[in-house]
Amino acid sequence: MNGIGGNHQPINLTPTDNNAKTQNTQSSQGILGRFKVSLPNIIKALFTGGGLAPSRAPDTSIHSRTVTAPPAAPPKSSAAGMKSGKVANTANEAKNSPAAKQSFKQIDEGMQKIQDLKKQLQQLRGQPTPSAQNARRAVGLEIKLTREVCKNSVDSFNKTVGPDLQINLSDLEMALGNEVQLDAGEKYPEFDQEFKALSTYRGMKAAFGK
Repeated sequence: MNGIGGNHQPINLTPTDNNAKTQNTQSSQGILGRFKVSLPNIIKALFTGGGLAPSRAPDTSIHSRTVTAPPAAPPKSSAAGMKSGKVANTANEAKNSPAAKQSFKQIDEGMQKIQDLKKQLQQLRGQPTPSAQNARRAVGLEIKLTREVCKNSVDSFNKTVGPDLQINLSDLEMALGNEVQLDAGEKYPEFDQEFKALSTYRGMKAAFGK
């Protein structure tokens, strides 16, 4: 059949089955499986984030916060004393605590023994004889054992008093070894802690009547 106005070939049109497919509708066998999705719904899904998987990972908000070191925990000894209600914050309070008094007595006796043993050790160092060497080893061992006993006594004492009255065993031992220099008022940077330890020690001795 001739077309209008010339010899154009006729165009065959295939009827559309409106019951099977709707206008602008596509069938996908991929991500969408066998479901029929209309083009407007696909566009809507792309802009609203629903229906289809995103082509890139979604933005992730990282919430930052300021991290500060936790406050230093109070010494275990003080915490233990606070729970029992026996913490002494002054020398006058400490002297009314039988536990503090007993622990300090052991500290005082141990510290004096250590100082005496150190004097013996100093005397033996000038003697090269085998017996003197054996004696030095025995005295050194006795110092070590006595120091351990004192450490336990210090731990017990510190449980009954507040931070200002607590004893540092190393500082106290050094302070007693340098007692003459400290009393003479000699100034050395390392004497600061020792002077404090000696002052606390003497204050407790006065409180306990020693």
